[in-house]
Amino acid sequence: MRVLPFRTSDNRIDGATLVAVDIDLLRQSHEFMEARDAALAIVQAVREPLVVLDADCRVRLANDAFYELLEETVEGTEGRQLWDTGHGIWTGGSLRPTLEAACRGQQPMVNLEIERVVRGRERTLVLNTRTIVRLDRPPIVLLAVDDVTAARQAESLRIDAEALRLVDKRKDEFLGILAHELRNPLAPMRFALELLKRSDGKPAEMMRARQVLDRQVTHMVRIVDDLLDVSRITQGKVELRKERLNLAGMVAAAVELARPGLDAARHTMTISLPDETVTLDGDAVRLTQVLVNLLNNATKFTPPGGHIWLIADTIGERAESPNQLRIRVRDTGVGIAPELQPTIFEMFMQGDQTLERTRAGLGVGLTLVRKLVELHGGTVDVHSDGPGAGSEFVVRLPIDPVAQPARDVDRTVAAAPVARPLRLVADDNDDGREMLVYLLTAEGHTVAEAGDGPMALETAETFRPDVAILDIGMPGMNGYTVAQRLRDGPQASSIMLVALSGLGQQEDKARASQAGFDRHFTKPVDVNALRAFLGQASRDVAERPAE
Repeated sequence: MRVLPFRTSDNRIDGATLVAVDIDLLRQSHEFMEARDAALAIVQAVREPLVVLDADCRVRLANDAFYELLEETVEGTEGRQLWDTGHGIWTGGSLRPTLEAACRGQQPMVNLEIERVVRGRERTLVLNTRTIVRLDRPPIVLLAVDDVTAARQAESLRIDAEALRLVDKRKDEFLGILAHELRNPLAPMRFALELLKRSDGKPAEMMRARQVLDRQVTHMVRIVDDLLDVSRITQGKVELRKERLNLAGMVAAAVELARPGLDAARHTMTISLPDETVTLDGDAVRLTQVLVNLLNNATKFTPPGGHIWLIADTIGERAESPNQLRIRVRDTGVGIAPELQPTIFEMFMQGDQTLERTRAGLGVGLTLVRKLVELHGGTVDVHSDGPGAGSEFVVRLPIDPVAQPARDVDRTVAAAPVARPLRLVADDNDDGREMLVYLLTAEGHTVAEAGDGPMALETAETFRPDVAILDIGMPGMNGYTVAQRLRDGPQASSIMLVALSGLGQQEDKARASQAGFDRHFTKPVDVNALRAFLGQASRDVAERPAE
């Protein structure tokens, strides 16, 4: 209450004015300001962005870190609902309903991680709320916003670095294994060659030496082929040559190829196939390769005298109309530890890491199996109860229940040549050329040879062979150029050109075809395949009309 005198124009007191002022609001305002300053001091002491919200999720207080993160100002933020601040980062998903429930006191604690674009950059924010429920007033919510982007990136880099370290470790182990796997067959090959050098060698010993060389060369070719196949598939350079296939014929071909290893290990083999004819739409070579790799894997990891099963059946949602072929390869082998099973199909994965490893290969065979099966639209899985309990690999492939009858996988070799053909062999590798010339001559071919490109062209013009087997990387003139020159010459229609090269990628074969080659063989050549091709060439020559 205040009393103010009322004065006249000549400054005489002629009365009094009573003024009554309600100062409760002023006192509350003063208390609020003091409380606000105290709360702000507490909020500012927190390093991470912090904001105080009321029951309507309106901003009451925020620290400088909050304004800096959101690029907001005090004037543009306080008193506004949280959704109207931060340039829209609080919208989307269930974030708003969750925070509204917290502001109303219905959810006393919230812990969320969100991905948002903040200040033009993708950020990872962790939101933590604490609801303070007051009995006589609405609740107050403390919302802490922690920018953990840098921490998540560092964690990701750490994980990536660990993954790279593991890959690098596997690569080093693989290179060591590769050297081991290549040196192993080289040792008996060298001993066999020394034996063949002896003039007093017994016929039985000579035959044994030749068998060793053949077996070890085949093993080395398989190693190189597996590596190249995985590389080509990974790069998307493998094209399947699909056709209608008969399951029984494909299984018979695979077992025949795996039989030497099975017999050497004295394994018992059990095969079970469906009674009905099962047709597949697939690449015969690649699917046979899948089965051979699985059988070889079971052979290697099963102690001598074990048992291996190959069981095939058809499955589907309706028994009367199955749509999948299931092939199981099971063994009584060493088994697979549970922790290794999820990664067993990964590149360079090795289960046996001991110095006594006598069965493990390069670690690419199962990778190749998975990739080839996936190319056919199928899946492959593994199951094992652990070490010593054996393993089972299960391949699932789509089938056409109404498919037309399919052909068996062709395992025949072309008949022997019906004429004495003329062959030209051109290769700058003296040993390789000489051995091929010896082989062809022994089988009844008349052969001329050349050691470089220009000599090959000159010899072809005088010798006039019906087949020219040309290396690609020759001095003076490469095989592509020789082929193009021959195709442009008078022998264009009468000569068949065969590329025999260490370059075996898909693009190499395509380039050979463009240069005019009729066939491409990759070194070391499969002699049976070359023999079959030359036999067919001889028949073509014999049937050709006389000029």
